[in-house]
Amino acid sequence: MGSTSKIEEQRLVKLLEEAVGKLEEILKVEEQLTRVREEIELMQGQLNQWANLVALSTVTVTLHERKPFAPPAPAAPTFAMRVSRTFQGSLGQLIEFGEGLVLLVVAVAPWLPVILVALVVVLWFVRRVLFRHQPGPGRRADVV
Repeated sequence: MGSTSKIEEQRLVKLLEEAVGKLEEILKVEEQLTRVREEIELMQGQLNQWANLVALSTVTVTLHERKPFAPPAPAAPTFAMRVSRTFQGSLGQLIEFGEGLVLLVVAVAPWLPVILVALVVVLWFVRRVLFRHQPGPGRRADVV
């Protein structure tokens, strides 16, 4: 329904209530008011008719079962496609190797001080045992 028609009706009713002028002016206002009310009634009747039609409407849906979908067979890969896949696979493995290497370094990093101390102790012990029997500068070798 037209909200402008309702507003016009309210405005005309207000003018009619305040009318203190000539009879002609009052009749013109009443004539306009009658026209606006007819428009409103016409729109309201049309709205009611649509509501009734919608309430009585029936929707019919027909479904048909289609044959099961079978995707087309994939085309044989071309040489370029095989080269591309091989390169991508090799690159992926190289990246995985790099990631594994970084993870190894991260895992070993906390152990480095312990490993270095153990290595220094072992080297010191080996040098002491090996060089104990060799003469140094200014030393004499014991002859057995």
